[in-house]
Amino acid sequence: YGSSSSVLGHPQVQASPYLASRSPAKQPLSRRDEIEAESVLDNQNVEVSYAQMMTKLGLDSLQGKPLDECLRSSLVELEGYCLKRSFQLSALCRKMMHNTMKYVSYKNAAAEMRQEAATWCLL
Repeated sequence: YGSSSSVLGHPQVQASPYLASRSPAKQPLSRRDEIEAESVLDNQNVEVSYAQMMTKLGLDSLQGKPLDECLRSSLVELEGYCLKRSFQLSALCRKMMHNTMKYVSYKNAAAEMRQEAATWCLL
């Protein structure tokens, strides 16, 4: 994402801000990040984020941007959102080694978010 070349003739899509920092090891999680990651356990959050991105898609298309470009951009953002949450959950998982229930819950949620990101990537 974010390179100047196009893939298979598709126009350039801007990199998502969610993809800017993909490595959880480089930065410790803030309490806000922990709270956000914990909220991922509520599956509605991904759906709400998707709805917000679709709303933005509609607004962007009303401003004259090509719909296919807007849709690709939205899918990239949703993939980035899922990856960010996956990294946050993985970092929380490492902090919860002493609490087996939370450890397993965060680990499973992180895996689900990675799978969700992979799905959006394929679209």
